Amino acid sequence: MRLELTLKNMLDKIESLDWKLDVYIPSNKEINDSILCLVLDDDTEEDRGSDDEPIYPTSIGYKSFLSMSDLQSIKSNLLQQNSEAGLNELISAAKYYYENDAFININR
Repeated sequence: MRLELTLKNMLDKIESLDWKLDVYIPSNKEINDSILCLVLDDDTEEDRGSDDEPIYPTSIGYKSFLSMSDLQSIKSNLLQQNSEAGLNELISAAKYYYENDAFININR
């Protein structure tokens, strides 16, 4: 399975997406709500590189972003800190996690 969705659309339906999916983003673009994400099931990708990663994403200029499981955990953590957090906060939390390999800490 392969889906192409904007980050906004993907995050809007994050609860309905399988936690086993992986998310890729364009290598040369800034992370924002309109960035196009490639969502795929790594287990169904047959063509693989020497590092056992799927070849398709890199062949079209994408790089690994986060797993769906990570994104679902990021959203859960964010909502525990601020139940009124919206899309912009979720995108910021995902960027923070991607860059720091840690959950964002929101000071209210």
